[in-house]
Amino acid sequence: MAIEKIIANDLKRLSRIGDRKYQQRYGEYLIEGVRLVEEAFRAGADVLELAVTSCAERRGRVKRLIESATKKGLPIRRVNNREMARICRTENNQGIAAGVSLPSKSKGEIYGELLQIKSGLIVFLDGIQDPGNVGTIIRTSEAFGVEGVILGAGSAGLFNPKTLRSAMGAVFRVDVVEIHDESPVEIINGFSKNGFQIVATCVGGGYVSFREADFSEKIVLIIGSESAGVSEKLIEKADLRIEIPMPGPTESLNAAVAGSILIHFIKSEMGY
Repeated sequence: MAIEKIIANDLKRLSRIGDRKYQQRYGEYLIEGVRLVEEAFRAGADVLELAVTSCAERRGRVKRLIESATKKGLPIRRVNNREMARICRTENNQGIAAGVSLPSKSKGEIYGELLQIKSGLIVFLDGIQDPGNVGTIIRTSEAFGVEGVILGAGSAGLFNPKTLRSAMGAVFRVDVVEIHDESPVEIINGFSKNGFQIVATCVGGGYVSFREADFSEKIVLIIGSESAGVSEKLIEKADLRIEIPMPGPTESLNAAVAGSILIHFIKSEMGY
């Protein structure tokens, strides 16, 4: 399909789908940058359309993406720099963006599948508002073979452009479910009833060191934000409360750093 100049309605839609409230309306979300679009094609994500600037068209990697889109018969829309700035959420965009179809699996389907796993690790994010931290934890989870990630109430959205950039394509390869409107306690209760060990990360001392903890074969690891930590309601539901001992004067680690340490350790204990 030939590259065509973008029309007003398409520009309006593409400029909106970086926002959660419009993603459900249009059934798609926005990804930005060469690397993320490459990852989407590589993972077989349902890419619906490309938008490129005339300057970006001349670059080798973008040319190859245009060729891939052409083979798939996808619409390719040429935009000027000002239009691309309107579409993208990054200040210094790379001149390429894409609309991707929202996942065909429902939240209920993914949650149901995670409940049925026989062994492994589920990561539950409790109120982690920073999309960079959320994306990094998703990326770490994919790297170490986590079975699924759940974004609890108060956490940044999966399709937030900053989440997507930080995840570096991992969202296309690991099951992630958002439960912003559901009770976190009920979700955790569901896992507990299905034999999962509920593990809460805590700070302040007096908890079990993660190195000395007795982990089971299937776990839900709850990670809270650096400022608020895991909510008391979820801590009460935990079978095990762990901490990361820190001999230095630093009082806490940010959620992505703490989560990465624990995810790597637990999955290595499981033999990945």
